Amino acid sequence: MNTAVLNLLREGNLSIPLFIWVHYMEVHSPYYLPGKYLGEYSDVENHYQALKACERAQSQYEPANLINHYYEGIHYLDQQFRTFMKEIMQTFVDPY
Repeated sequence: MNTAVLNLLREGNLSIPLFIWVHYMEVHSPYYLPGKYLGEYSDVENHYQALKACERAQSQYEPANLINHYYEGIHYLDQQFRTFMKEIMQTFVDPY
């Protein structure tokens, strides 16, 4: 997502006012995250078992583990947004 939007901005005419809406995936199940975020708050095996539980329906396994997977998803999106804003500030915002 970040790459596509930043490329669009680089190619565009930024001499005119611009409004752009960047919508990241909402954090909810099923949690398909990049590998480095899996297991941050829970172990990876629990993650895949929770995914299977979501596909079947509610189960006794779901509530405790899905909270951890939610936190992993929030951390992933937070990192993506931080990276995006850092690039915007360094590339497009005049510091003076």
